[in-house]
Amino acid sequence: MEIYRVRWLDASAIIKFLLEEQGSQQVRTYLAQHGPFDTAWLCLGEVFGRLKAAHEHKEMTREEYLAQCEILLGWVSAKITKVYDIPRMDFLQCREVEKLVRKYPIDFSDAVQVHILKTDDFLSTHNPILITADRQLAKAARNEGLDAWDCKRDPSP
Repeated sequence: MEIYRVRWLDASAIIKFLLEEQGSQQVRTYLAQHGPFDTAWLCLGEVFGRLKAAHEHKEMTREEYLAQCEILLGWVSAKITKVYDIPRMDFLQCREVEKLVRKYPIDFSDAVQVHILKTDDFLSTHNPILITADRQLAKAARNEGLDAWDCKRDPSP
């Protein structure tokens, strides 16, 4: 079995790929030159929600919205090795996620990602790096012993 470094994409990094924002070019360059990538369905749901909000707030036309959704699905098919389901969590796992939310200024979905990256046997043996444009998520991941790249603020790894 081939061993590779897991490059985990948070929703904020995927958004940088799709929309023109601060840090978008750096993310696009990195994503074009590296791979494969992993993410969670939870993150893709957040991305679709952000695209919907951009359309509803007239930041893009309906045609642009549909085109971005199509680009996202095509890109997922071409570059994403695995899209993780959120595991069924027992009471103790939920408490661990809750502790992360209380410890750091991150939301529940961010805490779930940190929890998965720390505890999933496959991921933990593949030296994962979390790629995010969320400063607080990157800081929390680093404080929890994970590698993280804040693609909006840090130089490319």
